[in-house]
Amino acid sequence: MNTIPTLTRAHAARLFTDESGAATAEYAITTMAAVAFAGLLVVIIRP
Repeated sequence: MNTIPTLTRAHAARLFTDESGAATAEYAITTMAAVAFAGLLVVIIRP
């Protein structure tokens, strides 16, 4: 049976200060916003 490890102050500090993947998430959000804007332009410009 697996047990959940205890969360120590040092372990929590390592977990919450780790920003790996933050840039990837920012790129994903920016890409989604660009696609939404492009879709809006297509709707506006289409006759």
